[in-house]
Amino acid sequence: MVWSSARPHNVTDMVTGSFSKKHREQLVAIWSRENFGLKPEHYNMKIVTYKNLEMVWEKIAHPEADDGKRWDQTNTVLIDDSVEKACAQPHNHLLIDVWDNPNR
Repeated sequence: MVWSSARPHNVTDMVTGSFSKKHREQLVAIWSRENFGLKPEHYNMKIVTYKNLEMVWEKIAHPEADDGKRWDQTNTVLIDDSVEKACAQPHNHLLIDVWDNPNR
């Protein structure tokens, strides 16, 4: 799964530039700014968007859900360039450099 606070077209560029076609096909979901539940007036503003993994764990079914498996803090990594955005689950956070789109 990929979940970015960027707009959908930028998320598409990030995913295309970061994953092979084979790996993109294996993603269980691709979420963008639209999946944060932002108020319409905040969508176009530069506001901090917090990534609470509880949203993912509640909405995305595990591929082996029929066998009782689910997504949780033991099998989820939040890769982001902001400590602040990942503050809800800091132990799941892998801090990376800011994304710079090479296709610009």
